[in-house]
Amino acid sequence: FARTFARAGMVVLTFDYRGWGGSDGLIAAFSAPGANRRQQELGRAADRSHGSGATVEGLAGHIVRQVVDMDWQLTDIEAALDFLDGEPVVDSSRLALWGVSQGGGHVLSIGARHRDRLCAIIAQVPSCGVEGAGDPPGRAQQAREDAIMRARGLRPLSVPQGVQHGHLPGMDGVPNLRKLCRYRPLETAHLIGCPVLIVDAAEEEVFDRNKNGRAAFEIVVKRNPASQYHVLPGRHYDAYDGPAGQFKEATTKSIAFLQEQFKRPQQQSQARL
Repeated sequence: FARTFARAGMVVLTFDYRGWGGSDGLIAAFSAPGANRRQQELGRAADRSHGSGATVEGLAGHIVRQVVDMDWQLTDIEAALDFLDGEPVVDSSRLALWGVSQGGGHVLSIGARHRDRLCAIIAQVPSCGVEGAGDPPGRAQQAREDAIMRARGLRPLSVPQGVQHGHLPGMDGVPNLRKLCRYRPLETAHLIGCPVLIVDAAEEEVFDRNKNGRAAFEIVVKRNPASQYHVLPGRHYDAYDGPAGQFKEATTKSIAFLQEQFKRPQQQSQARL
C-alpha cells in the first residue's frame, strides 16, 4: 500500500508500533530493589516465553514485545504524525491517515483527537471494538482478573501466547484485555472533522462489519458529507492479496479519495500520508 501511494505522488510514512517489527520494546525489570521472589519468577518466565533478556544499569529484565496495548499504539501514531510534521517537504494542511483492521479503528480514534489537524482518513476493514469473532464468552471477567493481577504485580507486562492468556485465535500478539474491552472508537467518531473513507469486506469474518465499519461511516458522514463507504469482495485480509483484484480496487479507490481531499487546501507543496 505504501509504495502504491508513493507512486501516486504522496509522501508516505510507515512505522512499527513499539515492540513490533523493527521497533524497540519496553524494558520491564524483574530484579529491582524490593522485588519479591514471586515477581522475579514471573519476570523470568515472561523472558523465556515472550521476550528477550536485558540488563540496564545492573537491573535485569526482559524486553516486552508483541503486546497489543491500545494506548501505546495510539500514542505511537501521534508520535508518527509529529515526526512527519517536522519534514520540510510536506504540507501540514494536507495530512491524512490510513489504517487497516485494528489500525483502521485507531485512525478513527486519532481523527477524533486531532480533528483540526487532518485532511482525510482511510479506515480499511476497521475494527471498532464491537463483536469481534475471536472474543470468547467471559472476556470481560477475564479482563478484570488480568487487570487486578497486573496492578498487584502478580503478572508481567508480557505473558505467554495462547487463548488461555487472552491471545486471539489466528492473531499475533497478546492483548491488554482491560484496554481491549473498553476500546470503542465509535464513541468519539462524531468528533472527526475531516472526510473519511471506510473500506469494508463483503464477507467479513472477524466481526460484524455493519456494527463496525458501516456504523462508523453512518456517524462520520453526518458531520462530513464528503465521506464515503466502499465494500470490497472477499474476506478481511483479501485487500492484500485476494484473488478478485481487491488490492487494485482498494488502492484505486483510496488514491482517488485522497487526491480529491488534497485539493481542498489548494496548497502547492506535496501532500503527505
